[in-house]
Amino acid sequence: MIFNEDWLAEVPWIEVMVTCFHETRHAYQAYSVKNRINESKETLTKWGNDFNTYNIPSGTLDKKMVSIQLA
Repeated sequence: MIFNEDWLAEVPWIEVMVTCFHETRHAYQAYSVKNRINESKETLTKWGNDFNTYNIPSGTLDKKMVSIQLA
């Protein structure tokens, strides 16, 4: 998990925690889809489709976060 340092300095600690939990959930989903485990076939298929059709948000802060993740 990678966070934008500017964002970390601006938000309350609880926002960081919520984001960590949220992103951990995505990691669980990605692992489950990749390995076809932990969930029903229907759920894994839906999650896989969701990952394949994900649209990156277009906000300024979001662009900064994406550029740091890709660096």
